[in-house]
Amino acid sequence: VNCALDVKIGDNQVPMEKNPRLLGVVFDPMYTFSAHASSVARRASARLNILRALSDTSFGKDKECLVITFKSFIHSLFSYAAPIVYPNLTASSLEKLQKVQNRALRLATGCHMAAPINHLHAEAGELPVSDHLHLLSSQFLAKSMQPYLVSRSYTTLHQGPRYLKHTLCSK
Repeated sequence: VNCALDVKIGDNQVPMEKNPRLLGVVFDPMYTFSAHASSVARRASARLNILRALSDTSFGKDKECLVITFKSFIHSLFSYAAPIVYPNLTASSLEKLQKVQNRALRLATGCHMAAPINHLHAEAGELPVSDHLHLLSSQFLAKSMQPYLVSRSYTTLHQGPRYLKHTLCSK
């Protein structure tokens, strides 16, 4: 984890990046994707200002418009790369994302802070973050298991005797 590689291009040392971002996914040394979840939660929290502006009491939009705005601006961040990230997300990482979703749904539906979370999800017609990511990952796995696809041979490979990290099949 703390190993620094001596990589040079010409005479210049290439800096070691502990959490590289590749195609929008932030990797960490232990592949827990906690850095990715923190990054997504931070970016989603910044986008809550859009919902705050649209849900103003003087000229605010209706609930359906606000939920659609939530899905397009915030929920899409959660869904990106879900089959890669979800199998190894910890409960605390999922909780970070869930808190942001709860704040967004409270803004969209106008529910007060004392409203139960179950009521909030039912009012907005949304699943909790862990259930939604599990659904997306299951759908992706089902599609990749089609017999005519090349990816089927890779998804059915035996993992070996030691299960170090979860995959879509093991989760």
